[in-house]
Amino acid sequence: MNLFQRAKNLSEVNKFCDFYSIKNYHVDKDGAVDVKGTVSLLHSGHSYRNEEDFLKNKKSQKLNIIPIKFKRVIGHFYVDYNSLTSLENCPEYVIGDFSVNGNNLTSLKGSPKFVGGDFSCKSNLLTTLEGGPESVGVIYDCSYNKLISLKGCASKVRSLKFNSNNIKTLEYIPSCLSHVLFNQNPMNPEIQNNLKIIYDIIKYQNDYSIWVNGKLDIIRFKDLIEDIKYQKEKEEISKTISTFRYEYLKNQ
Repeated sequence: MNLFQRAKNLSEVNKFCDFYSIKNYHVDKDGAVDVKGTVSLLHSGHSYRNEEDFLKNKKSQKLNIIPIKFKRVIGHFYVDYNSLTSLENCPEYVIGDFSVNGNNLTSLKGSPKFVGGDFSCKSNLLTTLEGGPESVGVIYDCSYNKLISLKGCASKVRSLKFNSNNIKTLEYIPSCLSHVLFNQNPMNPEIQNNLKIIYDIIKYQNDYSIWVNGKLDIIRFKDLIEDIKYQKEKEEISKTISTFRYEYLKNQ
């Protein structure tokens, strides 16, 4: 078997797992692999002169495909800096981090449905996030791609990074975010001018339908900004009253 072609039987699956030091795995009747532990298919950056040199330097050749079908990984799954053009055969569930940075991906089809830790697909050729995971436990990082929209982004995620893309709007951004970074994008100036209340904008933008056909509805956006500022003023007044009441009662 060429280790970088599709595995056809159990012995080839075992050979691939041994080559990449994958331990504590189980192969089901359909040939899919469950792993208790981390799977690292990282490209090492070594070059090789011949087969003997190749065998001495594991991971010296970049993967064009993932040749065995993974199903569940109770750990991390790393396949960075290879030459993947597809995520076919990636696991459906990853309890830890899933990282596929620095490949040649144009689509996230085949991604895990659930990632318990971070999901990172930086430095690929992605123009869409459709086909990606539905739920990410911590950070979703799709920076340094060719994205023009956040459509398809995981609906459940804590932190989102999409630096260095071509995204102009916050349409389709998850409303539950506690942290977001989008440096080096041609973001709408109205959004850029209100970064101090960006999380409130993200949280309530769908209630005000501020995006219409991919463009910002200025009237609705101004209504949203005014209501956010009004609510914050009320909160400040409430805090001031509470502080005054506390100090007054303390001195009685």
